[in-house]
Amino acid sequence: MAQLETEACLRLQVQANEAQPSRAKPDVAWLEADGTLSLKVKDISAADLIKQIATVGKLQVLVAPGATGRIWFINIQGKTPEQALRMVAQVMRWQVQQHGAVFFLRKAQPGQSQDLAQADEPQADEPQADEPQADEPTVSLSAKEIAVRYLAELLAQDTKATFENEVVGQGVTVEQDRKATIEVEEALGDRLIPFIKLSSVSVRAALDNIALLLDAQVAWKEGRYILSAKAK
Repeated sequence: MAQLETEACLRLQVQANEAQPSRAKPDVAWLEADGTLSLKVKDISAADLIKQIATVGKLQVLVAPGATGRIWFINIQGKTPEQALRMVAQVMRWQVQQHGAVFFLRKAQPGQSQDLAQADEPQADEPQADEPQADEPTVSLSAKEIAVRYLAELLAQDTKATFENEVVGQGVTVEQDRKATIEVEEALGDRLIPFIKLSSVSVRAALDNIALLLDAQVAWKEGRYILSAKAK
């Protein structure tokens, strides 16, 4: 009788374990029922960790060139995605800026505060008559370790595509419904953006956010966007 009871308990335990939602990897972030984020990771690049938080938490994030590194261990429980993002930035000694719904992460300079509530407004020229409407939601993109010139090429596409090319970027996805012409100044083209994730924004808004990240500027001229360094 004791053996039968033991076997029955084991069967119930196996069934209970099978009923639990499976997680393919222990280093994947997930949201709890209350909307808080849980994450437990060992030895991960900061860009990968930011990507996990941004993806699960549906955050729009840009990481500036030079903001790189690894985290050997981090355990996050009961935090909102934004809080988790700021915790990672604090560990990495990065500066956090926010403009609207978009977060900008960059290395903090000596003497600078790590937490700036708002980023400066992107400086955009007055829209010209032939410029596309700035509030038209046409682009969603997610990319890790991508050069600015390749990012501009992807933004200029008019098709839905997923790219898995290390030369272009790792795990890049771009969705939009119209084509744009974008010109990038040579000095900016090879700058590497560790991570970028934007959702349902216009091409102009995406470029304005990239320009803000790089301390650059965007102009509309003769039917094309021009991304260039600010004059000193």
